[in-house]
Amino acid sequence: MEETSWLRMPFGISTAPEEYQRRQDQAIEGLPGVRSIVDDILVFGEGDTVNEAIKDHDIKLEKLMERCRETNLKLNPKKLKLKLNRVPFIGHLITDEGLKPDSNKVRSVMEMPDPTDVKGVQRFIGFVNYLSKFLPGLSDIGEPLRKLTLKDTEWCWMDVHKAAVQKVKQLISAKPVLRYYDQTKELTLQTDSSDTGLGSVITQEGQPVAYTSRALTDPETRYAQIEKELLAVIFGLERFHEYTYGRKVTVQSDHKPLEMIAKKPLHRAPKRLQRMLLRLQKYDVIRHEMMKRVHSSHLGVEGCLRRARESIYWPGMTSALKDYISNCDVCTTYGTKQAKETLLPHDVPNRPWAKVGTDLFYFDQKNYLITVDYMSNFWEIDFLRDTTSTTVIRKLKGNFARHGIPDIVVSDNGPSSHPRNSRSSATPGNLNTKPHRQDSHRVTERLNKQ
Repeated sequence: MEETSWLRMPFGISTAPEEYQRRQDQAIEGLPGVRSIVDDILVFGEGDTVNEAIKDHDIKLEKLMERCRETNLKLNPKKLKLKLNRVPFIGHLITDEGLKPDSNKVRSVMEMPDPTDVKGVQRFIGFVNYLSKFLPGLSDIGEPLRKLTLKDTEWCWMDVHKAAVQKVKQLISAKPVLRYYDQTKELTLQTDSSDTGLGSVITQEGQPVAYTSRALTDPETRYAQIEKELLAVIFGLERFHEYTYGRKVTVQSDHKPLEMIAKKPLHRAPKRLQRMLLRLQKYDVIRHEMMKRVHSSHLGVEGCLRRARESIYWPGMTSALKDYISNCDVCTTYGTKQAKETLLPHDVPNRPWAKVGTDLFYFDQKNYLITVDYMSNFWEIDFLRDTTSTTVIRKLKGNFARHGIPDIVVSDNGPSSHPRNSRSSATPGNLNTKPHRQDSHRVTERLNKQ
């Protein structure tokens, strides 16, 4: 039986879109200002002025053309749209003013008739959810419609449902505009909760970047109001994780008691609030405030760490506090610093090899011993099979046999030069070691660098 195989991707294969997108991503990988969704490629330019943006766009477009030639990627010139300030892309309208919903999507929602059954309500909700980032408070507005989709609910279309549909259409027809996210600007998260849902909006300089909302589950509807408000904060941070994680976020809530929760030790909060607060640990919304409070008395690194460990914990807290304190102007100006011990000068010996310095160094995957005469700076280097004290002492004995036994040997506090090992050998009794002070052996260390 003859075996055959496709030379091109055939129609009808379920994995075809994923494979096409993967190949597309590989083709344009590393190109700045280029995005692709299936067979749509978008090139955008940036700049403080229109001319700067156009120039940046042309540079990025030229790089894309070069990549297409390299990868043999063919483009359809009839579908090319060049240098537009309004581009429909994956259901959105990208403009120089901001992000808007695609007019075709808006028209489809506006022309949809009122649902006549549960399936119709589900289609309407699903279609509107695609535009949810543009619609504040969508969860509360759509609450009557969601109740119609619950199991064992009798179908009954009433004025409250019709009003909900009209309200959603009014929000969409208002042509909302979202600001483009700028990672250099401060980020603010505004949250709120109601008896039926949670809402959140992320803003920069007072302009919305995206909205989000969701309905409360049946158990969540029985939460205390303070728990609902905290749940709204968690929901907003986690839903906008790509914006909020790893940076400072200012949270605005209209529930004053939330401030008291952060002031209490974690172990004193109710169990449910403890679980919620632990979900906030990875975000800077609490970390920055807690570091500010812990460091309010300028206790120094150890004092602040001791104080912080008594009340709060998050992964990487020690390094975060050290970085925070190192950037404190007060601590930098007035903080006490441990003074370095003054180095004592070495006396110049009156004869060669009366005083020598020794050290080990590693070069080209081999260990060596260097021995330096402090009077003449004459040095000898010996190869070491290993760095045990026995091997080092054997090499020193050979040097001392040729040049004479020194009165003083200066070395660091390595195991091979420890006085306990040297006392039992024929090395001199006056062995001087300076642990963790390589700068006191400048003669030897300088030769090591050479």
